[in-house]
Amino acid sequence: MYSLFQLLNRIWVRVYSLIIGDLFANKAIGLRINYPSTILNPKMIKIGENVVIKEHCWLNVFENKEGNALTIGDGVYIGRFCHINAKINVYIHSNVLIADRVYISDTTHVYENNDLPIIKQDCRYEGDIVIKEGAWIGCGVVILPGVTIGLNSVVAANAVVTKDVPDYSIVGGVPAKLIKTIA
Repeated sequence: MYSLFQLLNRIWVRVYSLIIGDLFANKAIGLRINYPSTILNPKMIKIGENVVIKEHCWLNVFENKEGNALTIGDGVYIGRFCHINAKINVYIHSNVLIADRVYISDTTHVYENNDLPIIKQDCRYEGDIVIKEGAWIGCGVVILPGVTIGLNSVVAANAVVTKDVPDYSIVGGVPAKLIKTIA
């Protein structure tokens, strides 16, 4: 019975991926996106080949006139319950591993009017996010606007990244600090 469930699940993932894959800015070859996931404005997302997006992910892309707000390179793995917010530019290079429950956003909420609930105020773009090739983003990480994660770098679980991470580095903590450089 379990193997029948696995087979049906694999078939469903392929069908769902084919349907969703045609909505992106480009043809998403080899995409595996697990249901349920929420993708807002997929036409603003450029996606590479052989990308895996696990269950319950939320890719929230604001409409803009700049072009693709979210770019995902080849061979990227995005774990369960991840939330990526992109207003202008979030760029995830190839072969990046993003573990479960990661939050990435190039925006912050505006709080300028005391008479208006925050939910009814705008989101403001604060800076590009770039995650370079081969990086590993651990479980529960928060990546704030204006940050670059270096080539083949590791961000330890539950870190909050507020500043750039150098290439070939391991960072961790709140806020994330350099633990080790691999050279």
